[in-house]
Amino acid sequence: MRDRPTSGGMRSASILVGLLLAGAPDASAQDVGRTLGGHTFQPSGLVRSEPFITQHFRSQTSGGFATGFRVPAIIGDSTRALEGDVGYLGLGAEYQHAFGRWLAVRLYVGGSGRLGTSGESLLSQGVTAVYSGALDATVKLFRWETAMISGGARFGSSQIYGSDILGYVNEVIEEGGPPDDRGLVVSTDASTARFSLLGAWAPAAWLGFSALGSVGWGDVFSAEDRSGTLYAGGGVASFDLRPLVGVPVGLSAGLDYDSITEQGADIGTKVWGSSFGLHYTGRENFELSLEYTNRRLPVDEYDEDLVVNAIGFNIRYYWR
Repeated sequence: MRDRPTSGGMRSASILVGLLLAGAPDASAQDVGRTLGGHTFQPSGLVRSEPFITQHFRSQTSGGFATGFRVPAIIGDSTRALEGDVGYLGLGAEYQHAFGRWLAVRLYVGGSGRLGTSGESLLSQGVTAVYSGALDATVKLFRWETAMISGGARFGSSQIYGSDILGYVNEVIEEGGPPDDRGLVVSTDASTARFSLLGAWAPAAWLGFSALGSVGWGDVFSAEDRSGTLYAGGGVASFDLRPLVGVPVGLSAGLDYDSITEQGADIGTKVWGSSFGLHYTGRENFELSLEYTNRRLPVDEYDEDLVVNAIGFNIRYYWR
């Protein structure tokens, strides 16, 4: 006759089963979040190439300068070059909500300003303020252990206010008084709609790549109210030192291109940007970073570009 299992043996078996179940991967946890193949991706404030279905809140503050900008100016009957620095400030916040494992919707609101920091640069560049909002949707298409592909749609709207002090003064001189068809401050609005393919791949726990390509339609900020096809693309490489040396520090490098900009009515198309970020990676549900960005903004009326160097401070909290 076989011996019946003792209560101690049953208790040991229960503990073993519990440990095995606790150590088993949670399929639902693997299907969401920003970790692939053991690598937690560091997001970029410049390149929005993340394909992940997450639920989070983000705030961003940035500031910087464009130095040594030269503008040929006609002042009365004489022509001279105006040179100076231009200051930038940007603020933004977003909330993204995940609906199950396949869909995430994000709402963004933000604003930026551009101001000459000296008499000459204020005269040539004036003051520009941009207020913008956007609604994004991300749909997961495929997800594997180390890679993911998603589709995205973004609908944005912006309002811009700007003052062309130099142009206004010249018109006053030419016409002998304030012009009838314009004021010192002008405003315009624009909208964009873009559809994107986003992807991420983590070949190692310390290394990850993400990229996006977008096509759509948008308004170009300009006096002619131009509209056209929009093309955009970019990518980010992220490095996490924690799996290598146990230090919760991550690095990121990004490259961005946008055929339509929202930086001001005098800024042309084909804007390039690059970024370098320093990230805290100690917690998967919290992201803190400092990001340096460099952007080349072509000015419509001149051959010279505004080269803007800025530092951004980003905070993100993830619920999933």
